Amino acid sequence: MQRRIALILVFIAVILAVILLVRARRSAKEAEVSEESALSGEQFSEAALENAPAQLLPLPGILSPGNIHPAAALLNTNTQFYSYKDEGSTITTAVGIDVSEYQGQVDYEKVRDAGIQFVIIRIGYQGYETGRMVVDKTFYRNYLDAHEAGLPVGVYFFSQAVDIEEARRAAGFVLATLDGIEPELPIVYDYEVHHADTARASDLSQYSATASALAFCEVIRNAGHTPMIYMNDQAAYGKYDLDEFSDIPVWYASYVKDPELPCGFTCWQYSCTGSVSGVDGDVDLNLLFLQKENN
Repeated sequence: MQRRIALILVFIAVILAVILLVRARRSAKEAEVSEESALSGEQFSEAALENAPAQLLPLPGILSPGNIHPAAALLNTNTQFYSYKDEGSTITTAVGIDVSEYQGQVDYEKVRDAGIQFVIIRIGYQGYETGRMVVDKTFYRNYLDAHEAGLPVGVYFFSQAVDIEEARRAAGFVLATLDGIEPELPIVYDYEVHHADTARASDLSQYSATASALAFCEVIRNAGHTPMIYMNDQAAYGKYDLDEFSDIPVWYASYVKDPELPCGFTCWQYSCTGSVSGVDGDVDLNLLFLQKENN
């Protein structure tokens, strides 16, 4: 009996030790997140202004005034970094990546030297259950490091807004987080359908989804920035009225070599399994369609 009691006590001690170890690791992780998030608001804007690069990597053109319908025959998809070549066209392209906290720490000098010309950074997200808006814990560091490497930057916000007013609040959240800093590339509204039973925005009607996206873009545009809407096929064909996006740049996610979208698009996310020096693991690859400045 005494031996059994001793074994039970040893088992309990082991369980308690494991619990304490897990709590210690969780506390350390939370402390790390708090430290990363400590650079915020005024500190971020001051750092961004003080460390602004003397010269950003020049893009080969400017944002096109409208979405385009690229000809599949003119897309070069034989290498990891796609391009679009039409000698008689005014359209040119730049290749970039988009990142969030899931990529961890990124070495942007290596990214730039690998041939990447721009980066779109997740500025924050909205909880699919609660709707709570949160700054991506690596946003500030990503923004500053990308700029230090001379890369033009855009930002995106992962939204789970359920109505127009919430979408407007999301836009306000983004602007408040930027705190006066002006990204070179668009500010993107990224609504995606979440399939969990508790997802609050999965059952949005076409009207609500479209109106929410437009409301976000209106706030961003009125603040002097260029808005953009991200969509995959599920959102494009199942949630949005694409006719409403004729004057808003679209960032289209489609992992085929001849993408088509009725409203056209300005940016094409063509891979979610890219491999780029300076980024650990897979990263999204994007082709940005630009207007040649000398035309």
